[in-house]
Amino acid sequence: REYRRLTTTIGLDSNSTELPRIAPRVKLVFIGDGKTLETREVAWNDPPTPIEVDVSGVRELEVRVEPQRETPGVLEHLV
Repeated sequence: REYRRLTTTIGLDSNSTELPRIAPRVKLVFIGDGKTLETREVAWNDPPTPIEVDVSGVRELEVRVEPQRETPGVLEHLV
């Protein structure tokens, strides 16, 4: 509860030459004390994106990376 903001930059690992063929996407969800604070979708061709999340008063922070497909695919490496 001592922090007010989480600041980060997100993107997908772009080291594979297979990215255009597979076109991975993930959903990033920030959850504070069981409540969704922020949700972002990240595609393989999105540039690195800075984000800020208000975590004022949050005791427990959970960061989830969820696949956009029913079965998680390859190259879904969020950084």
